[in-house]
Amino acid sequence: MAVVVALATAALAAAISSCNGPDDCGDGDDNDADGLIDDLDPGCAFNGDAEAPDPETTACSDAADNDGDGAIDLEDPGCANTADGDEWNEPVAGCKDGIDNDGDELLDYPMDPGCDVSLDDDEEDDCPNGPGCPACSNGVDDDADDVIDYPDDLGCNTASDTDEFNADPSICGANVPLQPLPPDGVVDGFLDADGSNELISLQCGGSGTESVFQIVLDQPISLVAATNFQETEVDTVLYLRSECRESTTELVCNDDVGTAKGSRIRADLDPGTYYLVVDTRNSGAAGAYHLEVDRYVAVGEPCDPDDASLSCAPGFFCRKKTPGAAGTTCEKPECSDNRDFDGDGFDDFPDDPGCDSPQDNSENDSCPDGASCPQCADGVDNNDTEDSKIDYPADPGCSSASDDTEKDCTDSDPLLAITKPSLTGSTGTLTDDFVPECNGLNTAKDRAYRLVVPGNLTTLTVDTDGSSLDTVLTIRADECTAPELDCDDDGGTGAGDSRLSLTTLAAGTYFIMVDGFGSASGSYNLHVHGVIADGQPCNATQVTNGLWSCAGGGTCTGGTCQN
Repeated sequence: MAVVVALATAALAAAISSCNGPDDCGDGDDNDADGLIDDLDPGCAFNGDAEAPDPETTACSDAADNDGDGAIDLEDPGCANTADGDEWNEPVAGCKDGIDNDGDELLDYPMDPGCDVSLDDDEEDDCPNGPGCPACSNGVDDDADDVIDYPDDLGCNTASDTDEFNADPSICGANVPLQPLPPDGVVDGFLDADGSNELISLQCGGSGTESVFQIVLDQPISLVAATNFQETEVDTVLYLRSECRESTTELVCNDDVGTAKGSRIRADLDPGTYYLVVDTRNSGAAGAYHLEVDRYVAVGEPCDPDDASLSCAPGFFCRKKTPGAAGTTCEKPECSDNRDFDGDGFDDFPDDPGCDSPQDNSENDSCPDGASCPQCADGVDNNDTEDSKIDYPADPGCSSASDDTEKDCTDSDPLLAITKPSLTGSTGTLTDDFVPECNGLNTAKDRAYRLVVPGNLTTLTVDTDGSSLDTVLTIRADECTAPELDCDDDGGTGAGDSRLSLTTLAAGTYFIMVDGFGSASGSYNLHVHGVIADGQPCNATQVTNGLWSCAGGGTCTGGTCQN
């Protein structure tokens, strides 16, 4: 019996030794039948020299890529720790995965210009030379501060930042919003009533909140900025400076053009840095504004009428400066450039018979002997029964050398031209030449005015508000002896003031008579304003001074009213 027990004990020991003995991890056998031998068997590291039992493992500690994302165990973003039971995780965005997905040698947000935020899943971009490359990755010093791109330029928050601008509060004031003008020059902004007022134009005003846009130029340009658009809700003032806080550096300003709220400025600028201020006209006012800034070829610089990128500013023409010039440049119209372009000894409007207005771009004429030469430049006294005076400016019937009639209203008193919206006068030393139909027994002295309407009008208003004289107003077309178009007595604001209100008036010459009521004489005021229809000819000087305005808030551009 003892012999049997001894043999059994020896057999058991041999079995244990063969499976888990001290030579288990070096015997070249797969002792625990798990397909792993010796040191490759995790049991050897876990037990010492025994392959069994194997340690218990999880997906995050099994040295395997269980979710096929190329990361194993704790290197896998799906593993919180070795006890984590799976490697699965939400997909990592391309802009924070630590991989250069677009092969531009820039990794993730904020270094890759294709990443607007870290959650972007696409690093693609066309930098550094593509049209979509942001300013902070294009290799260009866009803000002219001698520092380029992210992370060197402090104006760049990321490589995908679209401008290098770094607002310095000392430039315009700590409370003044300063920003670069967008490349397309279009801004839809809002001026808040609660904002501070730190800037004002001494000439044009602006006592409310302002916004300022920095403009950096590397070549001469002609700049036009405007807020006279339907989207503008607040009354704005525009002004342009070379130093934001210095009013003495103000180059141009404007308050109200076309509408009561919009403004418009134009300036010829050399290379440099400028500050365009959009100001609120009145303190406490607030509202939206729409700003458009256009850049044109500067006056005197080469231009191309067939290339929109080389076009001249409104009111200027791409033409030869002199007849013998080699090329074309942006110039004022021939009829307002202070030169005798056609060599006839006369400069510009109103002296050159070839000029119908200051916006006319041709001085050509056939005077003095040609068939098309106007009466006021032909050397003939065409109304010899009236005054024996010849041509402009001697003949009072001639408003300019291009006027085609010398007809005057009366030999008694000079005929005066209306070229601005407000005039004053007195009938005390004049004669009585007209009898208004609305004051039939009139024997009062009167004054006749000539009004040249450049384009068809939607409305024309004439009044004598604020006059000392009890007035009567009449208006006639083409000739001063023509039938009256309208007559008024006492239709004005005050007692004795008169007012004429006409609609849909054609372009042409009109005569306005200021008469006294009954036999009265004395001093008077005369106010005239007309609204020119869209697309009709206009006189820019007279639009600017307020005699005319363009319908719908338009501007007199290139000699035409345009919305």
